[in-house]
Amino acid sequence: MTGQCFSEIALPLVDLGIKVIPVQPSDKRCLLPGWQKKATTDAEQIKRWNAENPNYNVGCVGTPDTVVVLDCDIHGLIRRIEQETGQKFSKTLIVRSAGKRCAHLYFRQTDVSRSLGNKKAAGLFDLQSMDKYVVGPGSRLDNGRSYDIVHDDPIADFPDWLEMWILANADADKPKPKTHGDHPVNDDFDIADMLEHYGLDYVQDGEWFITDVCPIAGRKHEQSTRTGFFFDGNNLGFH
Repeated sequence: MTGQCFSEIALPLVDLGIKVIPVQPSDKRCLLPGWQKKATTDAEQIKRWNAENPNYNVGCVGTPDTVVVLDCDIHGLIRRIEQETGQKFSKTLIVRSAGKRCAHLYFRQTDVSRSLGNKKAAGLFDLQSMDKYVVGPGSRLDNGRSYDIVHDDPIADFPDWLEMWILANADADKPKPKTHGDHPVNDDFDIADMLEHYGLDYVQDGEWFITDVCPIAGRKHEQSTRTGFFFDGNNLGFH
């Protein structure tokens, strides 16, 4: 897949039912504002992104109605899970990352995987289920390596037996941090649009949108590295 343009690497993925987004060339970052709502399987939109920059990498987005990705952070995790559970993974699409050269396992969402949502264990895995993405096959990083398909099998359903292993090994969910008031918002509220409107660059961490500068002070606070907004889909808060 070396040397292919964005549409050439993205369209085969959408044929598998995977929603995609444009990712910066030779990078892992997506700078598309509100990408969570713009991830798509629409071929015409993909062609427009390709016209914008054919060198984009592709991001494969986990959504409740499409796929969930088990993003391994260590080598041999597949074998370890099988040994610890006494189960064996069904054949499915597996991609080797260009960074750590570890596996990304793609699964179709099920009621079990949807109930799990996003989970992670630092240094072990990330379960990218809801508005999370991995860089997709055919993409390349500035280290010269590419994301490569190692098992080109049809995407299997998320295995029910994997749920207990994920829950047993995942980091404890973070408690909701204190904010300066949580305020209900209208159903059509889009936090990405709000941040773009005020010219605020941000990094999303779960339900937190960490801004580069404090919107009130206009600069970064030395003693607060997580200034930003909390948004859980219904309520908006500020820290």
